[in-house]
Amino acid sequence: MEKTGKFILQNIIIAICYIPLAFSAPSITTFIKPNPAVEGESLQFTISVSTDQSVPIFEPEFTANEFHVLGSSYGAEFSQINNKVEKKTRFSFVLMPTKSGNLTIRNIKVKVANDIITSPDINVVVQKSNNNSDDEDTNPASPNNFGKTNNNDNKNNSHLPNRFNSDFTVVASVNKTKAYVGEPINVEYNIYDFGAIRQTIIQKWPSFNGFWKEELDITKRITYNEVYVKGDLMRKAFISRYAIYGLRPGKFNLDKLEVKGMYVYNPGGMSGFGIFDMKSGLHASQSIPLEIVPLPTVGAPANFAGAVGGFQISAKINSTVVEQNTPITLSLELLGNGNFHSIEAPEVKFPSDFEIYDSSSEFIKNNSQITTGKTFNYIAIPRAAGKFEIPSISFSYFDVNVEKYKTIETKSIQLEVTPSDKSFSDTNIYLQKNAKNNPNQTNSTPLTQPMRTFDYKYESSFAKKSFLIFITLIIVNFILALFIYGQFVSNTFSKARLKLDPYAKPKQKIKSIRKDQKIETLLSQIEDIIIDISDIKLGYPTRGLTISQLETSWHEYGFSNAVLTEIKKIHQEIAEARYAKNQTLNSQKVNAERILTSISQLLTKI
Repeated sequence: MEKTGKFILQNIIIAICYIPLAFSAPSITTFIKPNPAVEGESLQFTISVSTDQSVPIFEPEFTANEFHVLGSSYGAEFSQINNKVEKKTRFSFVLMPTKSGNLTIRNIKVKVANDIITSPDINVVVQKSNNNSDDEDTNPASPNNFGKTNNNDNKNNSHLPNRFNSDFTVVASVNKTKAYVGEPINVEYNIYDFGAIRQTIIQKWPSFNGFWKEELDITKRITYNEVYVKGDLMRKAFISRYAIYGLRPGKFNLDKLEVKGMYVYNPGGMSGFGIFDMKSGLHASQSIPLEIVPLPTVGAPANFAGAVGGFQISAKINSTVVEQNTPITLSLELLGNGNFHSIEAPEVKFPSDFEIYDSSSEFIKNNSQITTGKTFNYIAIPRAAGKFEIPSISFSYFDVNVEKYKTIETKSIQLEVTPSDKSFSDTNIYLQKNAKNNPNQTNSTPLTQPMRTFDYKYESSFAKKSFLIFITLIIVNFILALFIYGQFVSNTFSKARLKLDPYAKPKQKIKSIRKDQKIETLLSQIEDIIIDISDIKLGYPTRGLTISQLETSWHEYGFSNAVLTEIKKIHQEIAEARYAKNQTLNSQKVNAERILTSISQLLTKI
C-alpha cells in the first residue's frame, strides 16, 4: 500500500512538471506588406497565431479607421517538432489607405479559447506620388486599345495612370518632383497587368542624364503579385529602384523604362489546338517633370563644399602616443544620408611640425547597397617630439529638412610624440634613389671595316641603262614582297596573340590612348576599355547592362568575385572622375591616369 502511494505521488509530480510543456501559451505576430505603401494601392495586413493545441481561435479584431477593408482570407497549417504538434493560423486582410501620411492600426487582439491575446499597434507610412501619366505609351496591338478605367481616381495624389492598358502598363513613381542640387530623389519602376502577360523583356533601362545615379535595388527575376488598385484586382511586378541626385539646376524629364511583353490576346478562348493567342506589346513609363533648384547662397559657410543631407561626424587616430618620425593615420568618418559621392576630404589642420600626405576615402554601404557613410584616412609624420593637439575638424552641409546650412565638428585630439633615433630618410616613404648611371657616358664602337665599293665598266650607255632598270625592278619587287609578307606575318601574329592573350586589344588601347585630349573623350575611351574586358570575360556584349545585371551574369558563369569587384570599383572611379564636384581639369586627368593603372593591374589578375 505504501509503495502504491509513492508511485501515484511520483506520477502526479511528473504530470505537474509536464503541464507547462504540453500547454504553452499561444503567441501572435503581425506584419504589413508593403510598408512604406503608396497612396492608391492596397496593402496586406497579416495576423498569425501560433498554438500547440486544438483550441478554438476566433477572428481577430482591430481598429483601422484610416483604411478600407477590401477583403480577407483564412488559412492554417500544422507542423510537428520533437513530437509536439504546433498549429499556425493566419488571418490576412486587404486594406486600402484613405489618405497619405503616418497611419496606425490599433487595438489588435485575438480570442483564443477563453483568453484574449493582444499585439502592439502598427504604424504604416503611406507616401504621396505624382500623377503625371498622361503621355503613357499605348500599344496599338492591344485588343480594342481601351484598358481599364477607374472612376475613383485621386488625380492630385496618385502616381497611377487614369487608364491601364489592357495588356500591361509600366509605371514610374518618385517621392518628390522638386529637389535641391545634391538632394536625393527616390525613383521606382513597376509593371501592372490584369493577368495576361507571360514574358517580360527590358528593352531600355533609364540612364538619368544630368543626375548622379545610385542603384538601390534591381530585381533579378520579375515576379507578379496580386494587389488591389483603387478597388480593382490587378497584378504588380517590381522592376528597379534608384536614388538620383541632381548635378545642376534646371528642369528635366524623368528617364523612361521601356518594356516589351508577350501577353495573352484572347484569354477567354483558345485556338483549335488548345493554345492561347499570344501578342507582343511595347510600353514605356510615363514622363515625370523634375525641377532641380540651386542651393541658397545666403548663409553658406566658408568651408561649404556642396554636401546636402543630414550627417554625423567623428574622428579617431590609430595611436595617441607615437615615436618621432613614425607615420600616424587619422580616420574621419561621416555617417548619415546625403550625396556622399561628391563629398571631398575635409581639411585637417595638423601641427606645423607634421609632414602631410594625400588622403584616401572609401564608401560605407548597408545590406541594400545604400550608401550610409564615407571614411577619409589621412597620413601624417610628426618630425618633432613633444605634445601636440589636432584641432577639431568642422564640416558644413545644407540640411534639406530645415532648408538651412549647418556646421558640425569633431572633438580635438591630443597626441604625444616621443623622441626617436629614426632619421628623416628612414621614414620618408616617397624618397627616390639616385640614378647610378652617368648620363654623360656614351658607348660607341668605331667602324673597323671599310665600306665595300663596286666598279662596273660597260662598253655602252644602253647596257648601263638596262642594268639600272633591272636593279630597280628587283628592288621594287623585293620591297613589295616584304610588304606582303609583313602583312601576312602581322595578321598571323595578331591571331596567334589573341589566342594566347584574349585581352591583347584592351592592352593595346591602353597604350594608344592620348592623355592630352578632352577629359570627356578620355573618360569615354577608358570606359570602353573596361566594357571590352567585361565583353571578353562573359563572351557577349555588356554595354547597357547595369551593375546588378553584370553581377548576375558573373555569378551565372561562376566567375571569381574578386575580378568583378575590381570592375565595379573602376566603374565607380570613372563616374567619380566624370561627375564629382570641385574638380580641376588637372585633377580629373590625374584620376584618369590612376584608373588606367587600375585597369592594367586588373588585366594581370584575369
